[in-house]
Amino acid sequence: MRVAWLTLVAALASAPMASSQSFEDAVRANVALAVTLCTNGMMSGSSASSLFGSSGFAYRAIDRGTNDHGVALGVDHFFDAPAETAKAEVMAADGPMGLCKVLTRHLGEDAVRQIVSNALWPEYAGAELRGPNEWIVRGAAELPLIITLRTIADNHRYEAPGTVEVSMAFPG
Repeated sequence: MRVAWLTLVAALASAPMASSQSFEDAVRANVALAVTLCTNGMMSGSSASSLFGSSGFAYRAIDRGTNDHGVALGVDHFFDAPAETAKAEVMAADGPMGLCKVLTRHLGEDAVRQIVSNALWPEYAGAELRGPNEWIVRGAAELPLIITLRTIADNHRYEAPGTVEVSMAFPG
């Protein structure tokens, strides 16, 4: 059932925007797809490349260079939805994701909170809501998956103020 649902969501999100689909509808569909892919990838250990690449997201890597001491700062891995509607950031593009974030500048927290809830409940009925912006998913992985929602403030160095972020990580 999970594969059928993911296939349907992927087909809807990666299909060309019909004239009747608004930009907001596209944003909602792509955020929902990214949340679902992140959650399922985190719980299953699947690679981001295999999930996002087959769902219409474009891979983009950003080398952060080196610091003043010559230490490599690493590479950021992003999967961008069409028309800059949403993006996902992962620690590793190939292999287990380690951490997955879904970001959008086009919806507020309330809309994204509803999308996250709608994405979680059908697949992970045992998900627990811990306050208005935190969910815990247990059972499908060794550790519980912690999902948090926040709006980025003015002092973030990589994302525009007002961007809504859904972050998924295991404790520890």
